[in-house]
Amino acid sequence: VEFSDLPEGFQFTTPNEGGNDDLDSDADTTTGQTPTVTVQSGEFNESLDAGLVQLTPGIDIEKFVNGEDADTAAEAEEILPGDDAVFTYEVTNTGNVSFAANEVTVTDDDGTPGDTSDDFNPDQVLAGDFNVGDENQNNLLDSDETWSYTKTLPAENLSTSTTTTKNHVIDFEGFAAGTVIDNEYNDLGVTISATGGSNQAMIFDSANPTGGDHDLETPGSGPNNTTPQGNILIISEDGDSSNPDDEADGGTITFDFDNPVNINSLSFIDIEEAGGKIITTDADGNVTTTDIAALGQDGDNSFQTLNINDNDVVKLEVELAGSGAISGLDFDKVEVIDAPGLYTNIATVTAGGVSDEDAANYKNPPLTPGIDIEKFVNGDDIDVTDLNNLPEIAAGADVTFTYTVENTGNVLTSITYPKLQQVQMSPLPILSKTQVTWTSQRSKLSSVTTTEL
Repeated sequence: VEFSDLPEGFQFTTPNEGGNDDLDSDADTTTGQTPTVTVQSGEFNESLDAGLVQLTPGIDIEKFVNGEDADTAAEAEEILPGDDAVFTYEVTNTGNVSFAANEVTVTDDDGTPGDTSDDFNPDQVLAGDFNVGDENQNNLLDSDETWSYTKTLPAENLSTSTTTTKNHVIDFEGFAAGTVIDNEYNDLGVTISATGGSNQAMIFDSANPTGGDHDLETPGSGPNNTTPQGNILIISEDGDSSNPDDEADGGTITFDFDNPVNINSLSFIDIEEAGGKIITTDADGNVTTTDIAALGQDGDNSFQTLNINDNDVVKLEVELAGSGAISGLDFDKVEVIDAPGLYTNIATVTAGGVSDEDAANYKNPPLTPGIDIEKFVNGDDIDVTDLNNLPEIAAGADVTFTYTVENTGNVLTSITYPKLQQVQMSPLPILSKTQVTWTSQRSKLSSVTTTEL
């Protein structure tokens, strides 16, 4: 017996299932024919029948990143740039139609919807020659089976950087007269030091002169000294904070910057002696010298602003030839602001005319830069806390300094050795170390080596 003309969207059920010949289907699923049956005249065989089932194909895909079902931005997995982003795809047959392995296509848009040029097909996860989810190993994605696919990619650097230039003026306000200034401007990335006198940079109140220094008073009778300057910075003669007094023989006030800045101008009080200089050192080690105008006798109690306009400065040295003070430093600081980003890629599965899609999201963790340096002298880690416990090196002998630098944060960073201009280092990978060794003889650089640890 042959059954034909099936309704559209139906197929024969599997024959001879259930063990009850009166209820099972007898038709071959391909031909619609039953086995040959012989009946005698007047006989009836009412057990021959054909079961039909409506075809309802269905497919589902679930995508994971590093094991997390991060469907939304709020659920995004945190992955450091360069670390593995492991995408796994679970494809389940939710219908009653089996799909051959070559019918099932999984495609990932690689985070660029609308651009198919970078799409990729993840690999099947196999056990021998079959997908790990192919329970009966017939190379068919049968109903309720779940097949696995995978792809590993390096996580992208998703942060976006915006650069802005901010102007800063250090006018030394907010401190009591006699305050020694060194790291008070750390929030601006500035450290201040002094040589000469007591080797201290100190706040002087120009509205209330002390130490007999009436030539530092503002406003005053000197040229251009018409505006109150408030606090100014001097080189302390004797370190007496109760009676600030500037060093009559001058000295050097040094500004060290954590990151390069653009020096616009410096303002001074009471520059009489000739020979004063402003020395700037840029990030490449280039040095620029600008003379401070000396007004001679007319410079007594004078005020002047000197335009510098030197860029990428990491060190500023103000050499005073005699009495005098700095009333202000104007500089621009280039600041880079990093904003976190989000990576979203969508996976699509198609099979037998049905399809489904699912997304996964990841982001980079907050940036926490960190750096550590350890310095060795001829192989010894000498931290100078005890002057009686220093290495002994004969005069004229080689002195080998070794620097071990470790990136302790999670930001790829370049390394700068300000005193070793010959050393240029590539960005230091996260949580890795590099070693720089240089040998000097009588303080002259003779050789440099670098080693990745």
